[in-house]
Amino acid sequence: MSFPQHPSRLVPRRAGWVLSLVALGSLAGCGGVRPVKGGTPGVLQVTDQVASDLQLTLFREQNGSWQPIGFATTGEGGRFELLLPGAAGPLRLEPGAYRVTVESAGSELILPPELGQVATTPVQFQWVGTEPSLQLSLPRPR
Repeated sequence: MSFPQHPSRLVPRRAGWVLSLVALGSLAGCGGVRPVKGGTPGVLQVTDQVASDLQLTLFREQNGSWQPIGFATTGEGGRFELLLPGAAGPLRLEPGAYRVTVESAGSELILPPELGQVATTPVQFQWVGTEPSLQLSLPRPR
């Protein structure tokens, strides 16, 4: 047979539950994903097509080979902001020559294979450093 506990014995147990819930609630806000903003902005244009949901990888020549230095994913209207690898922070372009590979990140566009290779991509540009944003165009999709 079980006897009801005295109310004074329930207080520590209730306090433990309350403290556990408060601690759990405070952890829910810690370590959440925070969007990175502030990289060089740009727009990717595709003739007669929606340019959203495309992954751009930016390359710069270093020591005789093209190395990835950042990326972006296009949103509505082809807009994007460049980020450092791993979204470690914003990427602000310095003057120089760049190449961009383009791959689908959920887009329904059928992209030619040469867009996905740094050696064959036709998306190349020279950044002077005074431009307000990066304007990129893709060749007309097949």
